Amino acid sequence: MISAVEIFGAESEAKATAEAPAQQAGPALTVRVRESEFKIAAPATVAKAGKVTFVVQNAGKIQHDLALQGTGVSASTKTPLISPGKSAKLTVTLAAGTYTLYCTVPGHRAAGMVAKLVVK
Repeated sequence: MISAVEIFGAESEAKATAEAPAQQAGPALTVRVRESEFKIAAPATVAKAGKVTFVVQNAGKIQHDLALQGTGVSASTKTPLISPGKSAKLTVTLAAGTYTLYCTVPGHRAAGMVAKLVVK
């Protein structure tokens, strides 16, 4: 009886493992973004369509945030304000197109805190 439990238990685990990839979405692409006065530095300017996680570090001396503008992205898609020396994450699903990354703090976008991201 113990053998039967071990065998059927092993089959259930194997079945669950085999089905798991079909149920789970692939991992998000991580794009590291560094903000300071008054620029946005993102090493990736081209990304694949799908889930993207922006890891945003504020290397400046004042608060910044990161907003995203483009196809299918709502106007409220942004991080909260990030204090100097802190980080925040923003995860979105992006379709093919061109997106603008920018800081929404008044005057920051005009001062140069803007970058482009092309999604293919």
